[in-house]
Amino acid sequence: MKHFILSFLFVFMVGSLFAQGPTKSRVTLKNNDTVTGTILEMKAGEYIKMEVVGGNVMTIPYSEIANIVLDITTEKTTPGQAVNPIPSSEKPLGNFYFESYNEAVAGIGVGKMYGLPAVLGTVMNEDTYGGLYTSNGVGYKKSLFLGIGFGYNSHAEEPDYSIPYMLDFRWRIFGEKKFSPLVMGATGGVYHEDGIGSYTFVDGVGLSIRAKERLNIHLLFTHTYVRFMPNLIVGNEEFKMLYSNVYFNYVGIRAGVSFKL
Repeated sequence: MKHFILSFLFVFMVGSLFAQGPTKSRVTLKNNDTVTGTILEMKAGEYIKMEVVGGNVMTIPYSEIANIVLDITTEKTTPGQAVNPIPSSEKPLGNFYFESYNEAVAGIGVGKMYGLPAVLGTVMNEDTYGGLYTSNGVGYKKSLFLGIGFGYNSHAEEPDYSIPYMLDFRWRIFGEKKFSPLVMGATGGVYHEDGIGSYTFVDGVGLSIRAKERLNIHLLFTHTYVRFMPNLIVGNEEFKMLYSNVYFNYVGIRAGVSFKL
């Protein structure tokens, strides 16, 4: 109902201006550019058409509009002519905002296990895992993200589970587009069962799809490097000797959503 009322008022105001004859209006876009001209056609919630200097006609999608001043000749005396065609729940987000990535993760071990003891160089990494992960932090211009992530993974091989704590970076390369490549890099410590700790680095690339103004869906193909560190192992000396400096790799996927506040 709120959206209907706003659309009706906007149509009424534009219709009134048409009845008065051609008037100049100004449209401010979300990227802070402005367009000045005569509104020729308006379809609420979808687009407006404007004739600008030189007689050129522009079609501007509503999703790109931040503000419209319908009659700039009366702007100083009737500030009420300035209207926002987008409901308050869909106003531009600005340069900085809170963002949350939430995803299901899965991985499968690749290659051999290396490190001490030397015999591990002949052992294949047959582990697989699956779990959930969330990362929350600050987004910038619908493109860059930096946050703190944590999750829970269940493993097929020992240790039976792991809990990552990561510094997480994401880059949605075409921030304003519906479809965009998405790049990620995350690094931090991981707690494993029995007090075993590791350093982990995750890199990935995939696709991000803008489902709504504040909601993206994504799928990433990832590589994960895990290295057990002596100073992160809290267990007994046997564990330290067994896991110290052992390292191996996984490939996997991450699928989920990100939303902005």
